Amino acid sequence: MLLMSTLSDLPSETERLTEPYGRLGSPPSVGKTVVNLCTLVPFRLNYYKLSSTYKEVLALSVWVRRRVRLYYWKQWKQPRTRRRHLLALGADPETVHMATRSRKGYWRMSQNEIVRFALNNRWLEEQGVPDLRAIWIKLHYGPDARV
Repeated sequence: MLLMSTLSDLPSETERLTEPYGRLGSPPSVGKTVVNLCTLVPFRLNYYKLSSTYKEVLALSVWVRRRVRLYYWKQWKQPRTRRRHLLALGADPETVHMATRSRKGYWRMSQNEIVRFALNNRWLEEQGVPDLRAIWIKLHYGPDARV
């Protein structure tokens, strides 16, 4: 009886994961998001390693990188800030104004060619975003597998 009451008092997994990201609060910083990803992704992939297929992991990897790009774009709220960061990351100065002054939403701009070129996969890995494909290959083929 005591065991059942303690198990029912535990929050469900979805409540635990979505609790820090409530609707009314501000979104977490990009750094906190990356730290959460780095701790959560290996455990999730390890848990689902027998049932996950390679295509699903690739699709999830693309989605995670796009979501992190969204967080960066949202963090750089002002067009001047966006322009400064895109130019620092090597974007073409003649086309940067098309991205910084766009009225498109965050999700759509995270897939924009200019933003993707500046916030490329290599840069995201340098920032600490985990590469799901590499983690999946190491889980399935061992630590000596070529990535």
